[in-house]
Amino acid sequence: REWKAGGGDVRQMDTPYAAVAGFSMRYQFNYFLFRIGFHYATPVQDIKGKSNTGFEYTIDTYQASLPATIGLILPLRKRTYFFLGGGLTYHYAYMDIDTDEPGKEGRFADAIAGYHFMVGAEVPVTDDITISSEWIHQEGRSIPIEDDKDSGEKYTINVKGDILLFGINYYISM
Repeated sequence: REWKAGGGDVRQMDTPYAAVAGFSMRYQFNYFLFRIGFHYATPVQDIKGKSNTGFEYTIDTYQASLPATIGLILPLRKRTYFFLGGGLTYHYAYMDIDTDEPGKEGRFADAIAGYHFMVGAEVPVTDDITISSEWIHQEGRSIPIEDDKDSGEKYTINVKGDILLFGINYYISM
């Protein structure tokens, strides 16, 4: 995440690892897939640090995403696929900064439009169940957001990152 400190400086914080949970639904037509999903991500560890002036801070954050994907399916054999695709993503990102530095606390939230690319593989377990693994790269950035705590600070939330997902899929015949 990027944040704007006083005087126009921008500092980049290390992005922590986050746990991601979600679900998706897809429709396959010949070699094409159409998919919509929901992902919720929140850091595994607390985000803590110190500012340049020595004050400590803690950040609480989460991200909810709705990716819509169009892709190609590359079949290897029955229900064993490689797939790749891309599409648009609607993100909602939230960040709450708590610090002992006077006037520097802030709460920021915004809806962010972005895009993503995806590569994955799927193998069968039974006639109706498969397991899959996917790598998703997403991009998106908010406009400068004023905080909800009226500190006068403006932050930009960046949702750029990579997601590695493992899933269990159930097929419904139509």
